[in-house]
Amino acid sequence: MTQAELALPPAPPLPDDPVGFQIGWDHAHHGLVPPPELLLEGTPIGQGWRAARAVLCARAWPTHRCTRQWLALRIEAWRCGAAFDLRTVTPNHLAQIEVRRCPVLRVPLGGAEAAPSAARIVRLNPQAAYAAGNLVMISRAADQAWQASACWSSCAAPARPKPCGWPLPRRSSSTRPSMRPTRQAMPR
Repeated sequence: MTQAELALPPAPPLPDDPVGFQIGWDHAHHGLVPPPELLLEGTPIGQGWRAARAVLCARAWPTHRCTRQWLALRIEAWRCGAAFDLRTVTPNHLAQIEVRRCPVLRVPLGGAEAAPSAARIVRLNPQAAYAAGNLVMISRAADQAWQASACWSSCAAPARPKPCGWPLPRRSSSTRPSMRPTRQAMPR
């Protein structure tokens, strides 16, 4: 018995960046298009988006504003190389931390993205991951002020405190009373 060899086209290579591929896939899954600069042929997000569009066709989940914020936050984390906790940071979590007023400047949040009162989701600790408990919604003006103060404090070396003198320098035994108990002869 002879077996014929099938001439199948080579399988497409696996994405080099599975995180970017998954972000593109999730964009297509929710019926959204990633930013145009990320849709180029060689980008992982573009590869994931095209692969998901081919598989899902026109099926898409309904999208909410928090879903768009969640995907934008994931792209921001992917661009800066920070870790993103998918289990705790969800569109539902972003809806829970949403506020009407900036907790820093006490101005109502809203307006265009470039407006000073536009809402931004930022990390409280920039060295930590994008995770629940490390994200807060503040105004764009408050974010810029915080970034400026953080940049200034990181650029200037903090002044080291002078030693406070502890342990205290020892004084000579003649000027200091002795705290040791003295042995006295016990009366009989």
